[in-house]
Amino acid sequence: KWFFFGFVCAMAGVALVSLAGVSELHFSPIGALLGVGAALVWGVYSVLVRQLGHMGYRTIPLTCRIFGYGLLFLLVPAVIEGFPSGLSVWMQPVHLANLLFLGLCASATCFVTWNRAVFLLGPVKTSVYIYATPVITIVSSALILHETMTPIMWLGTVLALGGLILSEHREKEKTTACAVVFCLQQNFLQKTKKVFDKCSRIWYSIKAVSERQAQNRKVWFRTD
Repeated sequence: KWFFFGFVCAMAGVALVSLAGVSELHFSPIGALLGVGAALVWGVYSVLVRQLGHMGYRTIPLTCRIFGYGLLFLLVPAVIEGFPSGLSVWMQPVHLANLLFLGLCASATCFVTWNRAVFLLGPVKTSVYIYATPVITIVSSALILHETMTPIMWLGTVLALGGLILSEHREKEKTTACAVVFCLQQNFLQKTKKVFDKCSRIWYSIKAVSERQAQNRKVWFRTD
């Protein structure tokens, strides 16, 4: 329940932030299908990363392998569409700095931290924090690029953060309930074990008394 409300609220906020300042909205079926396909592939990727973590793969070596295979597969469309301008253009300091930022920060660091979060939290709970991406983007643009924050952006920010809090609220309730059930179960098992131990001691006492009485009867009959 809380997760569903949080999802709707966060998606409304993301839509407001993404569409803020857009005067005309054009729908592209191909673009929509590609967007849905990208979401499905990302979901499958997150689940597979969690499974690989359970199999013992470490975060950084796994991310390096993913990047290596990704580079090999990207060479095919690169050959079809054609490579960008000559190497002389890419050797300029501005372009080199952009490549280093995109490679080290925007790609490698992000994927390593994401994969580690999936290992620790799971794909569902980690994906909830994607709602905060547009919020961080517009806040950073306002602080760094000095862009103006419109009321629509503020409303979208509040909705996205509210959806994130609501989604986490369900997880906390579930975790708390599981903890309570676990404590009650452990308490019940401990009490049951104590009762069983007492019954066992009583049974062995009765059995020992019965055996002594039987031995006494045998001695008495032999004496007679």
